[in-house]
Amino acid sequence: MRHTFVCVSAALVTFGIATISAAADQGETCVRWQDEIAAYSRLINRNPDNAVFYNNRGTAYRCKHDYVRAIADFDQAIRLDPKSARAYYNRGTAYWSKRYYDRAISDFDRAIRLDPKKAAAYNSRGATYWSKGDYNRAIADFGRAIRLDPKDVVAYLNRGDAYEKKRDYPRAIADYNQSLKLDPNNDAARVGRERVQALLPAKRSGLAP
Repeated sequence: MRHTFVCVSAALVTFGIATISAAADQGETCVRWQDEIAAYSRLINRNPDNAVFYNNRGTAYRCKHDYVRAIADFDQAIRLDPKSARAYYNRGTAYWSKRYYDRAISDFDRAIRLDPKKAAAYNSRGATYWSKGDYNRAIADFGRAIRLDPKDVVAYLNRGDAYEKKRDYPRAIADYNQSLKLDPNNDAARVGRERVQALLPAKRSGLAP
């Protein structure tokens, strides 16, 4: 199963690894990242001690896939505001994109300590454990994300992927079904369900006829 990282939370597109909730805090669409970078650069020139401006410019750089500059801005945001769960979370997503998985987990850990009800951080840490092949920890984190946000389409999809990796096909299908119930246009969940269903007898598949 491959999901693409994009700067929209709950964005599910293509197929290969569990997806992170990359922009749950910002809600940005990545359509106008050039304008965002220019605007926040001007604001930073006038307000060099504003952590929010660095964090927001970092998210724009992340949308550009310029993860080096994104991380540098998140670093500065954290220096200015060490208690910013958002900055730690966003830096974790950038580290994840660069496959610095241990650094990403460390940042998601810190974001969770600062904001224990941050469902996106559990989902993203779970996706990082998924990327490391630690499916048990991934499933635990996806479960925490779901408990905090029972309508988290991404977390159900990701947990389905993890159950599929563990060959727990009935649970995988149940999570794919729930992801589709929440978002009937979720092609990634539909493809995952069909793939797993093909490995089971039809009477056990959980698929509607």
